[in-house]
Amino acid sequence: MNESTYLKVGEKCERCGTERVEITHATLQKMQELRPNIRSIPYSIVNEGRDLYAICPSCDAYALGADLVQPFPFKDKFGSIKTIREY
Repeated sequence: MNESTYLKVGEKCERCGTERVEITHATLQKMQELRPNIRSIPYSIVNEGRDLYAICPSCDAYALGADLVQPFPFKDKFGSIKTIREY
């Protein structure tokens, strides 16, 4: 995936068709501390230091904390704050 195919919140992931959700830069930084393999955000986008990122909750369920006691929060296309367990 490259920057030109990077989608926005609510748009469907090109890999699996799941609608993307939104995470903040602070959440992304916390996620990266665990060194996950983030599949749906291109490395070039991560390095831009954006305020918000669109991520696929299916392709990146592990990165969003599916196996953690406290998964990372995200917003869906309606603005509801959820975790991967509630999605």
